[in-house]
Amino acid sequence: PFYTPASDRPLYGGEGYLSIVNWMRKGFSDVQWHIADFVINENKAAIKWDLTGTHDGEFMGIKPTNKKISVCVMNFYYFNEKGKIINDIAATGMIGILKGIGAMQ
Repeated sequence: PFYTPASDRPLYGGEGYLSIVNWMRKGFSDVQWHIADFVINENKAAIKWDLTGTHDGEFMGIKPTNKKISVCVMNFYYFNEKGKIINDIAATGMIGILKGIGAMQ
């Protein structure tokens, strides 16, 4: 399962990941994620992502502002004995996104 503040229920598999990507692309057509740093061991990883984009579509009911955002987000991945991701917890960068588009102070 994939846990994210963008959904009130866990998401699963590639379809779950793509739903988040598509959701972000609706509000930020040029959204990109770049790995900034990570720590990993045999059964878990913490990854810091730099997320950038331009608010050129409606996002969470907020009309486009054309503001550029640059936000740090974190994910924690857990692996099974075969090295497959069995759990992913997204620590939100949502506050940074909302501040970046002027929806929060």
